Amino acid sequence: PTLVPTATPRPVPPTQTPTMAPTPSRAPTVTPVPRHRLFINDVPVPGQQRLVFHAGASLTLNLAPKPDGQYANNTTVVIAISAPPSSQVTWGGVDSQNGPFVNILMNSDRFVTVDIQTPAATP
Repeated sequence: PTLVPTATPRPVPPTQTPTMAPTPSRAPTVTPVPRHRLFINDVPVPGQQRLVFHAGASLTLNLAPKPDGQYANNTTVVIAISAPPSSQVTWGGVDSQNGPFVNILMNSDRFVTVDIQTPAATP
């Protein structure tokens, strides 16, 4: 018997995968914290003001809005009213009331109303 010569198998060179250059990523974007306006009888409270006058009464806010007139989300604002003696004060759009104090949670733009009825003058 004669042997038939066979080709010697050559190893297959490994396939080279191209190396990918890292893609530069952008800096993460900061999601802005929601901010809200407070309106009293449809008038926005001016930035950095803690004292508001309305119908012969003064309204004192425990926190003034930022210079842009807005509050950070979920800030609680307390308003104290100083009205003329014997006045009847009615609030609307507040979260709670305790005597001359009201609380407002700034979780959206808030529209507060205050109605001050002074007693009629007696002759």
